[in-house]
Amino acid sequence: MDEGMISQVSPISIGPATPSAPGPKRFLLPIIIVLVLLGAIFAGAKYLQSRNEAIPAPTPLPTQAPTETPTPTIEPTATPKATPTKKPTPTPTKTATSSATTSKGLIVRVLNGTTTSGLAAALIEYLVGLGYDSGGTGNADRQDYDKATITIKASKESLLSTLKTDVATKYSIGTTSATLASTESYDALVIIGKN
Repeated sequence: MDEGMISQVSPISIGPATPSAPGPKRFLLPIIIVLVLLGAIFAGAKYLQSRNEAIPAPTPLPTQAPTETPTPTIEPTATPKATPTKKPTPTPTKTATSSATTSKGLIVRVLNGTTTSGLAAALIEYLVGLGYDSGGTGNADRQDYDKATITIKASKESLLSTLKTDVATKYSIGTTSATLASTESYDALVIIGKN
């Protein structure tokens, strides 16, 4: 080869030396970026708007306007007329009458000497109404007593006749004695009989 020939060979160019006219692909990327930004701005605005709607605004409390307090005025009133009323008449009540007014402080225990339940409780209730103190109730050692028996402490023997009179209004009295042991917690023992 000749040197002259080499000099005549022109270099090969790989691409065009002058820029080509802008095509549709070149504008596509900036348009997509602008659309994404507009979409993000729109979505953010909607989110903030929905968030503000979800939180209700506080409701103001009603306030009362001050009012004037009325001043009382004195007005003449009519003179009240007396209306006749009936005087209540006393209603007689059943009260136990007793000679046991001196027996207050006498503790009486009542035992049921029959097969009928509730007799001792009824008698002690009656005696308490007359002023005696309750020493309790119970059942006697047997349930075949015919008449009531009364036993009292010797120190309280002066009240035996009063207690006997009060029990006799309810039951027939059989025997009475002043032989109750002084160590008992009650002063008198009444055992009810069936008569």
